Amino acid sequence: MTRPFITPDDLIAYTTYESVKSRSTSQLEVDIARGELYAMHYCGQDFSDVEEDTPAAECLVLAVKILAEMYAYNAQLKTTIVNESNGGHSVRSESSQDYSYTYSSTEEDVISIQDLGIEVLLEPLCVRTHGDTELWVTIL
Repeated sequence: MTRPFITPDDLIAYTTYESVKSRSTSQLEVDIARGELYAMHYCGQDFSDVEEDTPAAECLVLAVKILAEMYAYNAQLKTTIVNESNGGHSVRSESSQDYSYTYSSTEEDVISIQDLGIEVLLEPLCVRTHGDTELWVTIL
């Protein structure tokens, strides 16, 4: 496969986050590149040998969508947090007759790469070395 593995339009069609959809094309291109680079680093290969329209390519594309969405969401969230004038929090509150709540978005709302579960998608595409021997495992 050749890079980019997905386009900004692919990412916009995939995501449910309005904050991701509202990012500029150039910002989404950077988020996608970061996702691709993470996948390449994780697997130890550039995926140039992965053929389009194969199960391996589908796993790679989905992993990059998930990673790029995370990078875009986190970047937008951090911008919101930094720009808020109330101590770095975006606060929402609501009250009614017998209840009220306040929600404050903080750094805790950042999506963690460990929580994405992308290793299931990427692990079959990874190159492993054992001494002088490279082991390639690819989904057919």
